[in-house]
Amino acid sequence: MRRLSSIFTPATSLALAGLAGVALLPACSGGAPRHDVGRSYEAADSGGEWRGAGASGGGADYGEADAAPLALSTGGTFGASSGGPVGGVAVEHAPRGQTRSGLRGGEIDDAARFDDFVAYYQEEARRGRIERPLELHERHRVVVTDADGAPLPFARVVARDRQGSRALFTGRTGPDGAVTIYPRAFAATRGRELWLEASHDGASGGRAARPGSELVTIPLAVRGGAALAGQGQDQAPHSERARLDLHFIIDTTGSMADEIHRLKVTMRDVSRRIATLPSRPLVRYGLTAYRDEGDEYVTRTWDFVRGDDLDAFLDRLAALEAGGGGDYPEAVEAALEAAVLGPTWDVDGAVEVAFLIADAPPHQWAHPAVGTGHLPDQARSWEATALAAVDRGIRIYPVAASGLDDRGEAIFRTLALLTGGRFLYISYGGATPHKVGGFAENDLDDLIVRVVTEELEALATARERSS
Repeated sequence: MRRLSSIFTPATSLALAGLAGVALLPACSGGAPRHDVGRSYEAADSGGEWRGAGASGGGADYGEADAAPLALSTGGTFGASSGGPVGGVAVEHAPRGQTRSGLRGGEIDDAARFDDFVAYYQEEARRGRIERPLELHERHRVVVTDADGAPLPFARVVARDRQGSRALFTGRTGPDGAVTIYPRAFAATRGRELWLEASHDGASGGRAARPGSELVTIPLAVRGGAALAGQGQDQAPHSERARLDLHFIIDTTGSMADEIHRLKVTMRDVSRRIATLPSRPLVRYGLTAYRDEGDEYVTRTWDFVRGDDLDAFLDRLAALEAGGGGDYPEAVEAALEAAVLGPTWDVDGAVEVAFLIADAPPHQWAHPAVGTGHLPDQARSWEATALAAVDRGIRIYPVAASGLDDRGEAIFRTLALLTGGRFLYISYGGATPHKVGGFAENDLDDLIVRVVTEELEALATARERSS
């Protein structure tokens, strides 16, 4: 499998060096993994490296069917919880008679309730439920704008400890023109001013961010940038339509049998609703299935296919069967790494969303004392993959199924916060064990469609303001 260290920029590598106990390590373990390699990927070498396209915008195909599977497997023997439309976004509910999953759930936006989240996170860390606590109480929300003040999606953002020094962090603004940096989580920046740089379409600019500052706006000398964002020359026939990469990461261990069955029932309808949103997005669907070490497979990832080749995606989903597992934690970290680093994400201008649907946390790898900078050789780091997702502009929305414990909730909520997503959860009988307070219960199908709708609406708003 492709190593995290092989794709990180010096910025993300340096940022991770400041994370206590976390190192960039090989993703493969336990002997030579099996790789079933599809089109656009070369054969893996004997060391388990993943070679080929990786996360790339150059080959994204929205105008020609691409059903060839990546089929890569490893292994072998802050607002309130949301009920109605969020941010004024109206969500189309499925008509009567349409097939629904029957699953209900809620969501919480921890970024909008940041002080509450910090208090919750610190308490979970105090109780020992987070083995590698991060300093998340300080954040910089960086908004990049064009010359007219309109949000600028898909701009690059770099954080340095001073102007001209090495990068500590790299990210990409989302469809709303913003990315959030948690400077004390991954780099030694205590009490120091940061220099933030943004670039887009040949223009660049920078601003200083003082410790504790919440909002930093960086204007760039481009006009109409948001109106053109995500529209490469090869996209001319669809110049008014947003591009959307949607990837599902699904725990396929035995305890997930019911949820997998319900997803199979409902995904065609969810896909239809997304395709018929007012923005008529050009959608590609990807899939990662995972179990655990010692099972039939650890991860299997299929690359994106176009929305008009939806049957290829649905056939892969229909073929998933629950099995394996055994112990409680599962290979969440391996699955996240496979989903973020493997498929050909359209990083040059697509709205990028991943849903992680799971009922168990990652393994709690034994780790040394703070400051030694290493985990055991077999360990993967979900924190490192979160940074890689931010670097590519991928927002991760975890969906907690029944049985996720307090540790799993804390990790899933932190993953959502770091990548700009939200924490979703399945409810049962109108109740949830998660520490989210009161919530409005909705169909899970509607929650998934709402997330996509909001991301696309943010891009549409930015384009309207810049046109």
